[in-house]
Parts: sequence; structure tokens; C-alpha cells
Amino acid sequence: MLEIIKEAGAILKDLPDLAIWILVGILFYKVVIVGSIFSVVKLTINKVHDVLTMPKVIKKNITISDKFIVHDGTYDKFLSLIEEIISYNRTVSERDYKGNYLHASDVEFIKEAIVEKRINDTKR
Repeated sequence: MLEIIKEAGAILKDLPDLAIWILVGILFYKVVIVGSIFSVVKLTINKVHDVLTMPKVIKKNITISDKFIVHDGTYDKFLSLIEEIISYNRTVSERDYKGNYLHASDVEFIKEAIVEKRINDTKR
């Protein structure tokens, strides 16, 4: 292996400067092309893996307003509760920032609060 490197060095030593730059350009071109091909193959494999392993989300056309008694303001109170939870998420530190959406942790928090409230009400 060392002999091959020495021979390549001797050959490059005898070549003019332009030829050396051409060889460097060809090497750079091949590295970029091969690197790009490998990157595309890796991205394709990752996307196919994601498509095959991620659960499929089925969107249901359910209107939430059909689940409430509207005339006593229950729907509006519920929407204000959701907005309060979302605005709380906006005020938490950057480390805990969740955005403008409800997440599973928010739903679990509400569920635990309701269970705790019902347990406290039954103790009285």
C-alpha cells in the first residue's frame, strides 16, 4: 500500500500544475457525486422506514360543537378552557415550549385534574 502511495507521489511530481488541478477537480467531483448518491439513498431508506413504521392517522369529520349543550354557554366555556391551556403552554419556559396545540400531556393533565376533583368531591 505504501509503495502505491509513493508511486502516485512520483507520478504527480512529474506532472505539470494544471494536470494536478484537473486531477484534484475530478477527485472532488467524484466525492461530491458519490456523497450525494449515498445521501439520497439514505434519505430514501429513512422515508420508506418512516412510512412503513409510523401509525396511520385517520381523520374523522366530527364537529365538536355537536357534543355540547349550546344554549347555556358550555361550548364557549370549554373553548375558553382549551385556549387557557394553550396560552399556559406559551408562557412556560422555552425548554417546555409546546406551541399553539393541545398535546397528549395536556389531555392527561385535564384527565388527572378531573379524577382528582371527583375523588375530593366524594370524600366530602
